[in-house]
Amino acid sequence: MKMFYRIFTAFFFISIVVTAISCNSKQDALSRLETLYEELQQNCDEYSADDWDAVIAEMNDIDDVLKQNQSDYSDEEIKEIGRLKGLCLAQIAKSSAHSFKEQLKNVINEAEGLFEGFTEGLTDSRR
Repeated sequence: MKMFYRIFTAFFFISIVVTAISCNSKQDALSRLETLYEELQQNCDEYSADDWDAVIAEMNDIDDVLKQNQSDYSDEEIKEIGRLKGLCLAQIAKSSAHSFKEQLKNVINEAEGLFEGFTEGLTDSRR
């Protein structure tokens, strides 16, 4: 009887540890996604190209963990995951749009300067 009790107790503790580890990585992925969104929201305007590469790598890593634990998530958690992914993508899109706008402004200014220089060169009376 004592042997059965010991085996049962060992199996019970192993089950608890496995469940805790599974829940931990499941919750860890959600926490990482929330943290990534908060980081993007606060600092994405100052990101370099290397920072953006790190963001993409982190999103891919989180996505891999989420896929590994996909069957463990409730419908509500899956909805929250989708919401957080959407928020991250919105921050990325807003930052990209801002960066594109700045680059376009620079291109337009350069084109204006090019045109002015070209017309000035054509009307230069020295030649």
